Amino acid sequence: MTKTQFGKEKMMVLTLVKQLEIAWTALSGSDDPDDEIRIAALDELIALLFSEVWDGKKGVAFAETYFDIPDKEISHKLGISLSTVRSNRQLASRKLSKLVGSDIVEVICNAPARQVRDRLVFLQMLRSPPSWVVVPNSVWEMNGVLQDENASLRKSFPLKDCKAEIAFLRQYTFSHIEKSLEGLSKEKLSFLLHLMGSEDVTRDRVLLFYLLHQKKGGE
Repeated sequence: MTKTQFGKEKMMVLTLVKQLEIAWTALSGSDDPDDEIRIAALDELIALLFSEVWDGKKGVAFAETYFDIPDKEISHKLGISLSTVRSNRQLASRKLSKLVGSDIVEVICNAPARQVRDRLVFLQMLRSPPSWVVVPNSVWEMNGVLQDENASLRKSFPLKDCKAEIAFLRQYTFSHIEKSLEGLSKEKLSFLLHLMGSEDVTRDRVLLFYLLHQKKGGE
């Protein structure tokens, strides 16, 4: 699907949910082999929309009420104004965008297949974090060494600034952990370990899993 077919300029003014509806309708009936990965990515994004990952039970209720249903029908069914329907779409789209990225539909429909496949993996990880991301007890115990008196004031860092620390989490060996710590930021590494151990589904947590996965050669 080309950018002209997708109507890039027009789509930019639509909410993410409405973009998803239009793209899904346009691609769902395609029998072009090149569209298979795009359809798979859209299907995964729709599955995410209908899950509790992005906004709990409220997110599921929104998807069931709004997805691929005309605004007028929603307005009549719920007894609310069209402006309220559109406002609800905008609020939900902004919340979903924070997790998946505001350009997700544009990338799925127009980017090279490799980029689309990367987004598909990312979406799959959002719904179900990979089982291989397991940090041994010795590494968790090491996290205690990284703490200081200001541990309660834990800092957050952009993942792009934690490249060396991510590399450590990927490549460590039990016998060389102490040596490998040399030159790393203890604060950043502590932040990443905390992010991996968190039970909250956040964009940064899944992006960290994705970056670790990406460096493993696409396993």
